[in-house]
Amino acid sequence: MYKARKENETKHCALRPPFASQASIALNVIILNWKLIILIEEISWKLRSLPPAHYIFKIENFSLLSDIKAESFTSADFEVGGYKWKLSVYPGGNKKKNGDGYISLYLVLSEFNKITFTKEVNVYFKLFVYDYTRDNYWAVQDGNDKVRRFRGSKREWGFDKLISITDFKDDSNGYLVDDCCMFGAEILVIDNANKGECMSLEVHPKGGSRAEGKSLSLYLRLEDDENGRKLYAEFMLRVRNQFEGKHREWKAQHDFKSKYGWGYPYFISLSDLNDKSKGFIHNNNLIVEVEIQAMTVIKELS
Repeated sequence: MYKARKENETKHCALRPPFASQASIALNVIILNWKLIILIEEISWKLRSLPPAHYIFKIENFSLLSDIKAESFTSADFEVGGYKWKLSVYPGGNKKKNGDGYISLYLVLSEFNKITFTKEVNVYFKLFVYDYTRDNYWAVQDGNDKVRRFRGSKREWGFDKLISITDFKDDSNGYLVDDCCMFGAEILVIDNANKGECMSLEVHPKGGSRAEGKSLSLYLRLEDDENGRKLYAEFMLRVRNQFEGKHREWKAQHDFKSKYGWGYPYFISLSDLNDKSKGFIHNNNLIVEVEIQAMTVIKELS
């Protein structure tokens, strides 16, 4: 375990709202050119004979979508779990999500649903691509089977880079035959009563509060919980070494309250962070992670 020099001694503290104006982001993140973006997760492809249980979206004359330069093509509404849904296909890729040169495919919560800004619909879903050559369906999902949260401000989840346009149009792959293709969806809506806890990692690349200009600061916090529950968590915060050296990581445990965070203002000194020989920044990329090792809801005694 790395031991910090005295002047950069690692400390921890409680972070109380309001937070500094830094981005609060997902648990596994990458900092690219000092801009925070979600680290790309693995996509799982599995071939199966059964068709999608809830919806099949067939597109004929697919080439016309490119000819008319349609940015996206959206299916009709279909209902699953008490909500209306759509499938949205970007034949040239979703350029706003760096999907240029790929087919982008998304599950969309329809505008028909009157969802408030704060209401959430928790969903586990699979999207499908039909393989005409094998007469089977490719089931596509996040490699770690994530549950996605749809809400008024985030109605779309899916794959920015589902498959390259070159591979999609290659006849031998069987995705596009006679200018026709088929996509599909299976959706499991998870009751909010069984909703998991949501933690987020807050990153201050140039330091927060008293560590500003001295160290990178990391905090883990519990997102809004309308029930006001408390959560105990054991976790490891980590800045990955992208060479062969040791990662910079600190293990901690804490009782969290809604909107409250806890972490290390002096996680790693900026001098160590920016020292290219140490391997924390490579090609201007910085990888920051949190590993949740244990988590439980704390129940108050009445």
